Amino acid sequence: MAPEFIYLWLTCIDSISQDTKMKALIAATVLTFLVTSGNAFATDELAQSPADQEPADTHISWHEFRHDLGAYPSVIASMDKNGIITLSGHTDSAYEKAQLNKLARRVTGASDVKNRIITD
Repeated sequence: MAPEFIYLWLTCIDSISQDTKMKALIAATVLTFLVTSGNAFATDELAQSPADQEPADTHISWHEFRHDLGAYPSVIASMDKNGIITLSGHTDSAYEKAQLNKLARRVTGASDVKNRIITD
């Protein structure tokens, strides 16, 4: 229906060349096909709920953690042989302290985080 309507509308305008009308008709036909056939390319599988999905691997290496920690020059981090990360030093806010704690928990091999960072 839509391509025929567009073609009829274009034929009413005399100032448009026949070539332009044909291009518009082809474009309208292709657009109509793509819009109406979108469901034909969809899968029959339903999306999984977030609870059913595999958790994304959010672990980072010790090297990546140390690199990210570079933005906080007054914070020192160490990890012992049991995987316990100790954070010490100073940050400007409790939010930064919590973010560093969260980041440290993502380190591969970390078993615990002792956050001894002091905030203002």
